[in-house]
Amino acid sequence: MTKSIVLAQDKFEFLGGTTTLLVDMASALLRMGGYDIYYWSGDLGTGSMTERWFESNGIQKYDGRKVDMAITCQSATTSHFAGRCDVLQLLNSKFTTLEYPVNGCKAYIAVSVEIADFMKEKFGMEVPVMLNGIDLQRFKPDDNKSETVRVLSICQGDDTLLKEACEELGYKFNSVPKDVKDRVWNVEDLVKDSDIVVGIGRSAYVGMACGKCVVSWDNRSLNPNTGCGYIIPEKFFEYAHSNFTGRGYEPLDTKDKLVKELAKYNPSDGMKLRVIAEHHLNADMNTRICLAMLEGNTGINS
Repeated sequence: MTKSIVLAQDKFEFLGGTTTLLVDMASALLRMGGYDIYYWSGDLGTGSMTERWFESNGIQKYDGRKVDMAITCQSATTSHFAGRCDVLQLLNSKFTTLEYPVNGCKAYIAVSVEIADFMKEKFGMEVPVMLNGIDLQRFKPDDNKSETVRVLSICQGDDTLLKEACEELGYKFNSVPKDVKDRVWNVEDLVKDSDIVVGIGRSAYVGMACGKCVVSWDNRSLNPNTGCGYIIPEKFFEYAHSNFTGRGYEPLDTKDKLVKELAKYNPSDGMKLRVIAEHHLNADMNTRICLAMLEGNTGINS
């Protein structure tokens, strides 16, 4: 018997971390088959790229019908489904009440140890950890080579400092469009033409999945000039503790500091990071874990 599932969050208008997380889970569900898949948010009808992608892949807007389960982000959206079906809430942040857990869910998963520790301290909840899943069939290595080191910024904040550091090193700099109306869906095409990907959170994981070297850094208004720096494969779990955001690290707040991190570039690290992504950032595997928790209340190790 085919089961039904809703993927839901507060907004699909912007291509942020939770949006792309749910999109990659939707891709995994499509590959698995056996599920009627729906999407829902509080801002449906904006005509966003995400909505168009769902519709083009045969994923329908949730229309209020009875469904078996839901995977949700943010508390308002989760509250909409809690009590109506079996709900798994993905906990993505500790810095806003909009991401706090909602009573009545069947299961909860934190995307980092940092968030799981916060849930235990704040709410007394023992929450398992599952790192962000990336669609490894979409984001994959390529053989696009260049004599000049190419840097792609997937930063959400002002990356002027990064551009200046690249100029000093003689690296070629490129950046994804930041304005909502100019956002690019196929970011993997830009990643293909890079050697180093710069960003935090899922942006860093996308670079890893594509077999690129990664510098964890961004300059967002709430977290200026934060990051882990150049990602050394052997220290992956240290960086993943805070979801590659760099919280707890010294700020990378000068051009010279960024130059130092970018200069650590070692092409062989890229494929090492891809192997790590295959083992720990696999959206297909992570989606199956979520389904197991919803259908059989199976736990995972944190």
